[in-house]
Amino acid sequence: MYALNTPIDAIDKGGKLVIFVTGLDWDQNSRQYWQSYKYVNQYKSYQDGFGNQIWGGYEDRSVLDQDFAQAVKDRLNDQNDRYYDGSLGGLSGFLKGNLSAYVRYSTGYSQGTEDAESIIKSLAHDKSGNITESIKLITHSMGGAYGKGLAQALLNYAEKHHLKGFRIAFEADFAPLNPGAQKAIKNKNMGSTFQFSHNEFVAGNDSEDGAIKMDTGSDEQLHDIQSFYKDILNLPSGSYKVVNGKIVRD
Repeated sequence: MYALNTPIDAIDKGGKLVIFVTGLDWDQNSRQYWQSYKYVNQYKSYQDGFGNQIWGGYEDRSVLDQDFAQAVKDRLNDQNDRYYDGSLGGLSGFLKGNLSAYVRYSTGYSQGTEDAESIIKSLAHDKSGNITESIKLITHSMGGAYGKGLAQALLNYAEKHHLKGFRIAFEADFAPLNPGAQKAIKNKNMGSTFQFSHNEFVAGNDSEDGAIKMDTGSDEQLHDIQSFYKDILNLPSGSYKVVNGKIVRD
C-alpha cells in the first residue's frame, strides 16, 4: 500500500555525500555498475605522423547511454560520492552467502564500522565541531541489506562518539532483494527509507518493513537499475512529503 499524505522530516540542502551500494556487481567496478552503454555507428578517421588521413570509415563504438549515479547526484546537488559492492565480491559472493539478507547486512555493518571514522571526518563541520552535511544512501538489489548494515554502523559510531549534527537524510532502495527480510532503520538521526520495487521475478514486489513504498506503476517492470531511471525525479530534494506514493515538495 502506498503512503498517503505522509509527513516527512525536512531534508537539508547542504548535504554533500551520496553513498551508492550495488547489487550483483559482475565486474566489481562499483562506479561503472550504475552506467549503461550502447553501440553507435560513428565515423572515425586515422592520420599518420604528418597529419595525413590514412583511413576513414564508420565503425561501431560503445558510448555512455545513461549514468544513474550521476543523475542522482545532479538531482540532489551532491557531487561527493562513495561506492560499495553489496554483492560481497561479484560472483564470488555466492561462496560468502550473499543470497542471505542477514549476511549482506552483517557484512555492511562490519564495513561501516571500519569506514565510519573516515566517512564522518570527510563531512563538513562548523567552528564548534558540529557536522553540517548529511549522507544520502542509494542501494540496488543485494545492496539494500548491505546498505542498512552500513547505515546502522555509522549511526552507532556517531552515537558512541557523541557527534552532533550527524544525519543520514534518507535511504532509497531500488529493487531490494529479499525485501521481506529487511526493516527500515528507526533512529532519530535517520530519515525515511523509500522502496522502489517492480513486479519482477528477481526481487519481487514485497514490502520492506517500515519503508515508504513508492509508486513505480508506470515503469517497465524490470530488475535492472536503469529501469528505475525516471524514478530519480522522485527522490527527495529539499523539504518534502509523500502523497499517493509520490514525493512532492512541501
